[in-house]
Amino acid sequence: MFTQPNVPNVRAHLLSQDVILVEGGSVVNLVAVWRAHGLPEILRECWETGVVLTGASAGSLCWHVGGPTDSYRDNLDPFTGGLAFLPYSNGVHDDLDDQPRRTAFRELIGNGKCR
Repeated sequence: MFTQPNVPNVRAHLLSQDVILVEGGSVVNLVAVWRAHGLPEILRECWETGVVLTGASAGSLCWHVGGPTDSYRDNLDPFTGGLAFLPYSNGVHDDLDDQPRRTAFRELIGNGKCR
């Protein structure tokens, strides 16, 4: 999407894929750019027609309702602006015991900021 879409028909291009892999980074910025370009509707159509949507970190979190992120600042805050194709939150990096994300994710679920 930077500096502009690099294919003439983004919808047709994405629908022709078997897999759409989204890498990590700022999930807040990622989803904001997608929304500015109308991608959520296209990506939902891809998902509903069987295109595999996958990714790690922000590329995993974006398909869910949300979860903890450091996209806003160094601390972990709730992100609730995901595409919600999967109607639950996601604790990316939760498998790393030495990460504060595990604790933050459980606290956000416990206080109702994530589901």
